Amino acid sequence: MKKLLLFCFAFTILFSSGCVNRLFKYTVTIEQSTQHTVDDPDGSFTTSAFISRTTVARALNLPEGARVTDLNIESLSLRVSVPNTNQATLVTVSGVLGTSAGSSHFLFRQQPIPLAGVNVPFIGLNSLIEDGIGKLKTELENFVKGLGSGSQVEVALSGVSTPAGSRVTVTIHLDIKATVKYERCEEVLEVLGDVGESCP
Repeated sequence: MKKLLLFCFAFTILFSSGCVNRLFKYTVTIEQSTQHTVDDPDGSFTTSAFISRTTVARALNLPEGARVTDLNIESLSLRVSVPNTNQATLVTVSGVLGTSAGSSHFLFRQQPIPLAGVNVPFIGLNSLIEDGIGKLKTELENFVKGLGSGSQVEVALSGVSTPAGSRVTVTIHLDIKATVKYERCEEVLEVLGDVGESCP
């Protein structure tokens, strides 16, 4: 009987208390990928793909009332698919970012990619160029914060095959992983106490 009375008392307190708005902070991971399909009989190629404001916003899928505070680029990597028509054993690839303002910046240079099978696994890019990565961060951050007027950025890959002049047929995916921090005022029961932070 005592347990029942205590339960009823707690239930009454919980649901008779008011609500307050508190600020909560979250960190989420988003990924974007560009696909570059190459078929060049002489082994020298340049191919471009785009990342749009719309696709980034769709990947983030922020709840209503959320405010983005920061975005950081965590990693870039390559995935490669090699069809039977390929004759090259390796390609050396550079990546360039074309910003929404029209400027160009290297993301990485002279990355060797072995083409030693039907499907070459994930290739991490460790020698990234700070200037290009900084510009990529700015562009994606503007996209998720709703700043600027640019609708997309360009990612261009250029490369040459080994042996020199050998036909290269390959599909290269450039995968970009970023973390996004955002905050949001949410209504909580006052009885829960000092959770979150004060809303501005």
